[in-house]
Amino acid sequence: MRDVDEQIAAWGGESTVEREEMKAGNPFWKRIFWCLDECSRFSERATRGSEQRPLRIVLIDDERFNARATVCSTNEGAHFVDIVAINTGMIYTMLDVFSRLLGHPDVLITVPGSQDEVADRVAVEKLYAAPFSNGTPILPLSSQRLSVAVSLVTIGLDFIVHHELIHLVNGHIDFRRVNSGMPAIDESKQLTAANVDVTTYTLEFDADSCAVGVSLQRGISIVKKLSTAASDNQIFKDTGVMTIYASVDAYVYHFAFVIYVFFKLFYQGPENIFSSRTHPAPQVRLWWVLCTIASIQVKKNIALGEKAHESATHGALEAERAIASVTGRTPDYEMIRNGMDQGSPDTELLRGIRAEWQRLRPLLDPFSRGGKLAPAIPD
Repeated sequence: MRDVDEQIAAWGGESTVEREEMKAGNPFWKRIFWCLDECSRFSERATRGSEQRPLRIVLIDDERFNARATVCSTNEGAHFVDIVAINTGMIYTMLDVFSRLLGHPDVLITVPGSQDEVADRVAVEKLYAAPFSNGTPILPLSSQRLSVAVSLVTIGLDFIVHHELIHLVNGHIDFRRVNSGMPAIDESKQLTAANVDVTTYTLEFDADSCAVGVSLQRGISIVKKLSTAASDNQIFKDTGVMTIYASVDAYVYHFAFVIYVFFKLFYQGPENIFSSRTHPAPQVRLWWVLCTIASIQVKKNIALGEKAHESATHGALEAERAIASVTGRTPDYEMIRNGMDQGSPDTELLRGIRAEWQRLRPLLDPFSRGGKLAPAIPD
């Protein structure tokens, strides 16, 4: 097993440009590192009372992956260190995508300033065809909508990092390390229809489901703080940003908007620059995210609004319409409708994931370090 420095070097080394920009007062990167710091606290809480390991969340300029979770040894080899590596290109691309979406006058019209936007500025044939083609993103004309675009990036990043942290604290990485000698979730492996790694897909189900719960809890806690005027954090004082955190249902709506965009664009196929074949198709992931939100809704310890599942579905529908508006195509709502009905065109794959989860979950229990494994997949 590589030690920490060797692993980071293999990824091209830790990026330092963004930290320098943050120190220079760049507000975007202040938000990004605030988000990463908050995520690191989840790992501390989740593993309390279990094996404690140092955690490093690093930014890497390596376009082979969006994010990766792995376990490395210390230089002496006596202890393990958890690492979550985030591709800085993914963060920049998310900023470009959400800026283009918020720069369209017909997208998220409840966010103030939509009347200031011009559709022709952000219209593209493919949203990911040439991000940052001129070196900078095309930003919304409205400062309020720009603030919301940045907030959507941090919501997406929060989910992504927690997804990777779940791979660590729920024992996915240690399970693979012990059973296959692979101390990482390999997102670069190219799978074909004849070679579907159902175990990897099932681990992704657990990471997605648990990360949804964690991210929603964090967002809801912000909603509650703002509703009681207990927060003086200037990050959330902007009028546009407050549309996201106006209520629990409003946050769930925007959360689902972000998740849909991420699933649909980052993982849908080889034409996308950050495609990954180790994750199920977007309609499968969306289906179990909606199922997870529905299951969280009935738990008393997480006070989601009564219409949380409906809000999430509407958020996903708006995201599909937004992508269609910017790319000039007709919206395809079939994927979301399938999710609403808790069905999917990939029924054979879902049956396989259900069966694998029943087999796999008891095997993961000994490796879990305080993380909560997802419930059984609904029938």
